Amino acid sequence: MKKRILAVCAALSIVVALAACGTKVEESYQKDRKAEVYGLNRVVKVYSAGTLVAEYNGQLNITASDVPGGIKFEIDGKRYNIYNATVVVEEK
Repeated sequence: MKKRILAVCAALSIVVALAACGTKVEESYQKDRKAEVYGLNRVVKVYSAGTLVAEYNGQLNITASDVPGGIKFEIDGKRYNIYNATVVVEEK
């Protein structure tokens, strides 16, 4: 009887653990889709030689540039392409 109870508890623990993992994966997937369609509220900081050159705030979608080492994004109807700089992107 004790073995059966232990087996049921173990099975329930596995089911709960898998459900929790699935929930986090689903949340991550939904956030990725939202970011692709609408963009996320972000702060973009651009550094050159360790000094802050520019800072951008707003709802934006960041994509890789066609040129290696670059990124591009659009904010307030203006498209920005940044190359060869250190870029820090923070989600608000």
